[in-house]
Amino acid sequence: MASAGRSARNRPILRTHQGVWAGVAPSGGYVEFEVMIHFPWNPVAVKFGGEKVWVDRAMLASLGAHP
Repeated sequence: MASAGRSARNRPILRTHQGVWAGVAPSGGYVEFEVMIHFPWNPVAVKFGGEKVWVDRAMLASLGAHP
Protein backbone atom coordinates (compact mmCIF):
# COMPACT_ATOMS: atom_id res chain seq x y z
CA MET A 1 0.00 0.00 0.00
CA ALA A 2 1.38 3.42 -0.88
CA SER A 3 -0.25 6.84 -1.07
CA ALA A 4 0.44 10.49 -0.28
CA GLY A 5 4.05 9.90 0.68
CA ARG A 6 3.35 6.85 2.81
CA SER A 7 4.18 3.22 2.26
CA ALA A 8 3.15 0.15 4.24
CA ARG A 9 3.87 -3.52 3.72
CA ASN A 10 2.31 -6.63 5.20
CA ARG A 11 4.80 -9.50 5.09
CA PRO A 12 5.06 -13.03 6.43
CA ILE A 13 7.98 -13.83 8.73
CA LEU A 14 9.25 -17.42 8.51
CA ARG A 15 12.20 -18.13 10.81
CA THR A 16 13.73 -20.41 13.41
CA HIS A 17 13.46 -18.86 16.88
CA GLN A 18 17.17 -18.74 17.77
CA GLY A 19 17.47 -15.73 20.07
CA VAL A 20 15.46 -13.70 22.58
CA TRP A 21 12.77 -11.78 20.72
CA ALA A 22 10.07 -9.59 22.29
CA GLY A 23 11.14 -10.92 25.67
CA VAL A 24 10.63 -14.56 24.68
CA ALA A 25 13.50 -17.00 25.25
CA PRO A 26 14.62 -18.90 22.13
CA SER A 27 12.76 -22.16 21.52
CA GLY A 28 14.71 -23.42 18.53
CA GLY A 29 11.33 -24.03 16.90
CA TYR A 30 10.00 -22.71 13.62
CA VAL A 31 7.81 -19.58 13.80
CA GLU A 32 5.59 -18.07 11.14
CA PHE A 33 3.60 -14.86 11.52
CA GLU A 34 2.65 -11.64 9.74
CA VAL A 35 3.98 -8.16 10.40
CA MET A 36 2.86 -4.76 9.15
CA ILE A 37 5.64 -2.25 8.50
CA HIS A 38 4.91 1.43 7.86
CA PHE A 39 7.54 3.63 6.22
CA PRO A 40 6.60 7.33 6.69
CA TRP A 41 7.89 9.64 3.96
CA ASN A 42 9.99 12.68 4.91
CA PRO A 43 9.37 15.24 2.13
CA VAL A 44 12.15 17.57 3.36
CA ALA A 45 14.83 14.87 3.25
CA VAL A 46 13.14 13.23 0.22
CA LYS A 47 13.45 9.77 1.74
CA PHE A 48 11.70 7.46 4.18
CA GLY A 49 11.82 8.80 7.73
CA GLY A 50 12.13 5.52 9.60
CA GLU A 51 9.79 2.62 10.11
CA LYS A 52 7.10 1.42 12.51
CA VAL A 53 6.50 -2.31 12.91
CA TRP A 54 3.30 -3.94 14.17
CA VAL A 55 2.84 -7.58 15.14
CA ASP A 56 -0.15 -9.54 16.41
CA ARG A 57 -0.19 -9.48 20.24
CA ALA A 58 -2.09 -12.79 20.35
CA MET A 59 0.77 -14.38 18.41
CA LEU A 60 3.30 -12.92 20.85
CA ALA A 61 1.26 -14.19 23.81
CA SER A 62 1.17 -17.67 22.26
CA LEU A 63 4.99 -17.60 22.32
CA GLY A 64 5.01 -16.56 25.98
CA ALA A 65 5.55 -12.81 25.60
CA HIS A 66 3.94 -10.49 28.13
CA PRO A 67 2.19 -7.27 27.00
